[in-house]
Amino acid sequence: MSFIPIATYYNCICKGFERRFPLKPLLIWFLIVVFGITSAYAQYRPPTNEHLGDVFNSEKFLLGKGIIRGDIGYFYNNIAFEDASGELFNYHRHAIRTNVNFVLWRQLEWRHTFFFDLAPSPTSPPWISNYFYQLGWYDWRPNTFSYGYENYLPNSWENMGENFLTNLRRGHFFLRFNTLLSKENTNIGKPFFWDESSRLSIVPGARFHFEYQGNFFNELGGYFKPIGEVTFRYTILKHIFVESTLFYYPIIEQRLIWEPDFTYGFGIANWRAFKINLTYGNWIANRFPWSEQTMDFYGFANGEWYLGLTYSW
Repeated sequence: MSFIPIATYYNCICKGFERRFPLKPLLIWFLIVVFGITSAYAQYRPPTNEHLGDVFNSEKFLLGKGIIRGDIGYFYNNIAFEDASGELFNYHRHAIRTNVNFVLWRQLEWRHTFFFDLAPSPTSPPWISNYFYQLGWYDWRPNTFSYGYENYLPNSWENMGENFLTNLRRGHFFLRFNTLLSKENTNIGKPFFWDESSRLSIVPGARFHFEYQGNFFNELGGYFKPIGEVTFRYTILKHIFVESTLFYYPIIEQRLIWEPDFTYGFGIANWRAFKINLTYGNWIANRFPWSEQTMDFYGFANGEWYLGLTYSW
């Protein structure tokens, strides 16, 4: 007579349960809901520590100067892509994402975003990024301009040589103008502007590529590419927001297969230090019904979720 070890029996039960109720998605959604509720509650609490200088009660090493700001947290993205044969794959990217922004002078900032994958896989798309970077004058105040250079190309740790210079050339320069509507400067009241925290920012702008990437990884698309844009961000109450950006391509032949007509996002976002934020954004291949549908397998499920904690040096 043979006996099944307790550990083996336990593993069989767990695997059977997980086949009916996938544990990883359930755990992810549980964390999103819990931290979302916690974050919403935290927005109404009075601020305590404004930077790490307050935390450590020190001004050494430039603490408390606010010259370094950012956030760090968990990033999830379900990436749908087709290989060379046309077969569709879904790659679930789990990563630690951190934004590190250096305030050089007033509104002049040098911004970086880094991704550290928690489960690297050889089947991951070759064009996913390990980092982004921007250098510009970022002024959030109404009736002001923002301008500079941004690079959201597939920058990876492995292409720090020649490909880095290629991607550097293919970033874009931007110019934007910030406008703001709120309860203070309009006659609109409830329910659109619920209180003093409710506001609608409208930011028209343009970006320009001297050289731009093609439809395929590391392919040269061409030269001199302008794009028009306008971003709408509606803060409903406190730090709960929805947003969308519309794009216009003056030379429609230059639009890449994954470039969108519009993007959208929502969440809870508080730029102050030591706040928990939960956001969703969908930046790829969203097309209007009358536009050419080049990636119709992309949808809401392929957006990016981010749960992070802000900080200020």
